[in-house]
Amino acid sequence: MLSAAARTPAELAAMVDRRVAGLPIEQVVGWAEFCGLRIAVDPGVFVPRRRTEFLVRQAADLARQPARPDDQPASPARQPVSGTGQPIALPPTVVVDLCCGSGAVGVALVAALDQVELHAVDIDPAAVRCARRNIAARGQVYEGDLFEPLPVALRGRIDILAANVPYIPTEEIRLLPAEARIHEQRVALDGGADGLDVLRRVAAEASLWLAPGGHLLVETSERQAPTAVDAVARSGLIPRVVSSDELSATVVIGTRPALLPDRPSAQEDDVMQQPQMKLTATVLDSPDASELGAFYRRLLGWTLRQDEPGWLTLSAPGGGAALSFQTEAAYVRPTWPAGPGDQQMMTHLDIEVEDLDAAGAHAVAAGAVLAAFQPQDDVRVYLDPDGHPFCLWVTS
Repeated sequence: MLSAAARTPAELAAMVDRRVAGLPIEQVVGWAEFCGLRIAVDPGVFVPRRRTEFLVRQAADLARQPARPDDQPASPARQPVSGTGQPIALPPTVVVDLCCGSGAVGVALVAALDQVELHAVDIDPAAVRCARRNIAARGQVYEGDLFEPLPVALRGRIDILAANVPYIPTEEIRLLPAEARIHEQRVALDGGADGLDVLRRVAAEASLWLAPGGHLLVETSERQAPTAVDAVARSGLIPRVVSSDELSATVVIGTRPALLPDRPSAQEDDVMQQPQMKLTATVLDSPDASELGAFYRRLLGWTLRQDEPGWLTLSAPGGGAALSFQTEAAYVRPTWPAGPGDQQMMTHLDIEVEDLDAAGAHAVAAGAVLAAFQPQDDVRVYLDPDGHPFCLWVTS
């Protein structure tokens, strides 16, 4: 392989030296074969594994199937036709390749499917540069943490969310071959204490981004699969596990339901089935979304998920509905309690705490002000920097 890749004897000697020094052969020659394609692999970039071809095959098969209610059997995909019998052009399959590394999964899915709108993300700048070369005009590549750099317009539109997340437990990194341990970025390998930290973060937000009937696919080990299934199920997706003995591959698939379950009723035949709806965020207006978002980030310790001009979103560590802030040029600060003619509050936040005094001190340090009027002994009302009331409360 080295002889075929080298153009001169000097280049061959240099390649041999790098290989002897422990570099993966794919990084030495500059490419890896993946799903029958030649994928460029730069030094330090995660080398696509052959077992991940199983994830690609699963994703391609799912993409060819139309979204359907969960109680209906799958049927071969077919192109719809108009009333005149003419084929109707299908929209492209929206594919997101998270933790894309070299972009191999996304490139392979573009090759396997007819029409693909591809978006790929990685947090490692070297991987992003490599993926941009491989993907080129086939799609867009973003640098950032998981969903954070993706366009907001993708929410609720993704058909295939392929997330080849790192899943090696931290304590097992030292047991990996030197090729991986030394010559691939740790961020591409280390999945935290049990190997599933990144998977949980992906699963927590997946239902927000998937289209109805869309699928999340993540590679894990066979041992981790039950815990991964639980994380996927907790996010509201319907999980299942597929595996390949030939490739020693395990993939957890989470599907966003296409429709809500049928509601038993004597008149169910006369009632249109309700589309799936999920509260994704509470939005607070502000004269400066960034400043108000920064306050709540200090107060709650939540993760910054999106920061755009005039809009900022924070995510809770365990998932669930987010908290967003939008800039409103005509914002009027509310008065609480409101009197006749005063600007009324239109919403407020309830935050459960264990210790009112400690939580109150933290809120003030973050920038809140204790409201003059306090209606209950076990509740304390504070005002955020823009005057929105929020309540700290303890269970009695």
